[in-house]
Amino acid sequence: SNIEKRGRDYEKDIQENYLDNIQKGYLNYFRHLKGVSILIIDTSQIDFVNNPDDYFKLTGLIMKDHPAGIHRFTL
Repeated sequence: SNIEKRGRDYEKDIQENYLDNIQKGYLNYFRHLKGVSILIIDTSQIDFVNNPDDYFKLTGLIMKDHPAGIHRFTL
């Protein structure tokens, strides 16, 4: 939806399957990392570019201390 919203010509032909494969590759890589904090944050319901409150929610979450492992959040 972000690609569609931006409307960039060079992005319009990117296939959803391609993006899914990239996401799966990153998640697989993250699963093998040890001793680091990985934050997976669903930002699909916020507009951190145009809404300062959303921006501060996002940065506040990122700046908190998180134990090692994968952590999922929805804002």
